[in-house]
Parts: sequence; structure tokens; C-alpha cells
Amino acid sequence: MKEVLLEITDIKYDYREDGEVLPVLNEINLSILEGEFVCIIGPSGCGKTTLFNILVGLERPDQGKIILDGQDITCTRGHIAYMPQEDLLFPWRKIMDNLLLGVEINKGDLKAARKEAEGLLPLFGLEGFADSYPDQLSGGMRQRAALLRTVLTHHSILALDEPFGALDALTRAKMQKWILSIQEKLNKTILFVTHDIEEAITLADRVVVLNGRPSTITKELKVELPYPRQKTDVKFIEYKEELLERLSDTEF
Repeated sequence: MKEVLLEITDIKYDYREDGEVLPVLNEINLSILEGEFVCIIGPSGCGKTTLFNILVGLERPDQGKIILDGQDITCTRGHIAYMPQEDLLFPWRKIMDNLLLGVEINKGDLKAARKEAEGLLPLFGLEGFADSYPDQLSGGMRQRAALLRTVLTHHSILALDEPFGALDALTRAKMQKWILSIQEKLNKTILFVTHDIEEAITLADRVVVLNGRPSTITKELKVELPYPRQKTDVKFIEYKEELLERLSDTEF
């Protein structure tokens, strides 16, 4: 039986500007199992990215705790690997230099990190591109490079904020298959934000719906379908209808 790796407990967050208070998150409670792939969906502006910022220590919640492997990590950084929506590769640095940026900033062992990165390049479909610049890569390859940079932090949890949102449909479908193979091979726990319900069902062990204002978790759906999942499968369609119904339950 898988152990609980991450606990999000009673998280509340209000956005404040010019004396105005806008409630964003209210009593968010969620447990993530080791090795689980969890997709978080919800309408634009519901606080998905804010929740990720709290998880990785970029924002301070007004209430609640983030517990990782029994340790309170609330408001601290360096425990969860975070990949934002943009790939954020520096255009003036070669791909290998981009991959090693985090190790460089943290004054880690660059020689060992380079050797590890070189060994992972084929798995990430980047073999032969270590000396290329970001503008020489396709959108999918840039995203794979950004994810490899995230993996090289050696954190057990990857928080990925709409990593495929800017890709065309065909590339996105290929990346979905690819990330499932990466998770299986590297045994990572993945939290994945997406606006795409079909993408969530395609990837996740569990889909979490964030909805309302302030946002709360209104649905947790365990996806019980074997991989690879087919969008024409009757159960897939039922899951999609159930999630669409839940998203439309609350006016936003």
C-alpha cells in the first residue's frame, strides 16, 4: 500500500491589494500518495497556480500547513520541484548549461550533475542537443528540457503548472504519452495543473476539481482505467461528463 507523501491541510489564502481583500482559496485539504499522478483542474482564476506557489514556498498562506513526508515545509523553499507554465530556458545558454542552472545556483557538484544529465538526455529525447540553444529546439523539446532541469533537483515531487498548454494538439498528445513513461521510469510523484479535462483523465490516477470563489475542492475522481487510455472508451466519456458537470455546478 502506498504511503501518504504530501499533506495539504486547511489552506486558506486571500489576495490583498489597495486595501481590498479577494478570497482565493478556502480550506483546501488534500493528501498525495507516493508515486501518484494527480491532476488539478478548474476554471481560469480559481487559484490553481496560487496553490502551487504556496506548495513550493513562493506564497504564504493565511492559514494551514504543507506537510511533506511528516515535515512541516510551509513557507519554505527547496522541497518540491516546480516547473511553471513557461519553459524559462535562458536563450543565451546552451541546453546543458540551462539544465545545470539549479545545481549551479545551489553551488552543487556540477561535474556529477553534468554526468547525470548526459545519462538522462536520451530518455528525455534530447540526445545530441546538449550544445544547442533553446531557439534551435521545437516547443516539445524545450518543454522536455525544462522538465529535465526540474528532475535534476532530485525532489520526490514534481509540481507542473500547465506544462503542455502552449503546444499544438499533436505535440501535446505525444508529450502526454512521454510524461507517463517518464513517471514510470523515474518513480516520481506528480502534481499537474491543466485546463484540459481530457488531458487530466488521460494522465491522472486521480483528478481534483478546484472550483468556486473562494475556491474549494469540489470533487476528487479516481480514474480507474488502464494505460494507454482511449478518449472513445465509454468509461472515459463518463468521467469527462462527470467532471464537466461538477465544473458547471459552481458559478465562477
